[in-house]
Parts: sequence; C-alpha cells; structure tokens
Amino acid sequence: MGLLEAHEAMASKIAVVVGGASGHLGRGVTLGLVKEGVTIVCCDNDREGLALIGPEAEAIGGKVYPVCADVIDPASLDGFWDQVEAGFERVDILVNVPGGVARSLFEHTTRQSHAENIRYNYGYHIDSCQRAIPLMRKSGKGGSIINFTTIEAHRGAATFAVYAGA
Repeated sequence: MGLLEAHEAMASKIAVVVGGASGHLGRGVTLGLVKEGVTIVCCDNDREGLALIGPEAEAIGGKVYPVCADVIDPASLDGFWDQVEAGFERVDILVNVPGGVARSLFEHTTRQSHAENIRYNYGYHIDSCQRAIPLMRKSGKGGSIINFTTIEAHRGAATFAVYAGA
C-alpha cells in the first residue's frame, strides 16, 4: 500500500484517544488523526480542553466526540467505554496518552501514591485495551493500539521509582 492509499484508508476509521484533549501530545494526536479524516472519541478529564478540541476539529473538517472521564477512577473510565460501546459500532484505533508523575524520593512515597501512580501510568491502559479489543474485532479487520510511555521506563531516574516501573 502506497502513502496515498494509506491516507485514504484512514478516512473511514474511528479512533478512541484517551487523554486527547489537552497537552501537546494528546491534543496533537487527536488533531493529527482528524487531519487524516479519522472520527475521534476523545476522553479527558480536562473540561476546558474538551470544550476546545471539538471546534478545533470542526475547523479542519473533522469530528471529535468529547467525553469527560478520569482514567484514575475505574468507574469513570468504564462509564466512558460504556458510552463508546453505545454510540459506535466499532473502534479501529485506540491511543492511550495520559501519564505523569509527581517527583518524590521513594522513601517519602506511600502505598496510596504507588497505587495511583501505577493506575495512571499503566493500569488504565490495560482496562482501555480490554474494552477496545471486542470493539476492534467487530469490524473483522482488527485495529491498532498505541500506548505511550516515558523514556524513564527504559533508563530510570532518581525520584521516578514507581513511575518508571509502571
């Protein structure tokens, strides 16, 4: 498949971008896919970013369905995926963007902060993938899953112990 055919093939896709309304990376992924003609279901906890991403997408000829949800809260993420299942017959692309850390020496962290860090940087990815796969299979063509991580996952650094591990 040539480059032109690859661009044309994107035009009918449906993508879920978790963390796609804010930040340079998430917003960039969303708008980049919109420019390729992909319809986006965007999950983010940034209400201001969600309010802006839809009109930005429309200005370049695309469509974004914004949904406010918090990936750290499993019930909130499940509610988002319930909306995706109810509103779309399939999902072709899943992009998991959120992640981050509050830097701290390991000896000053708590079990609660470890759990939140792991959930935010790894756990919700598993939940999103698990919810997306059946929707990807509905098309009979499979799909693409893209999970972002950090360079700290490969090198580790002081004050990033749990974050790098997740």
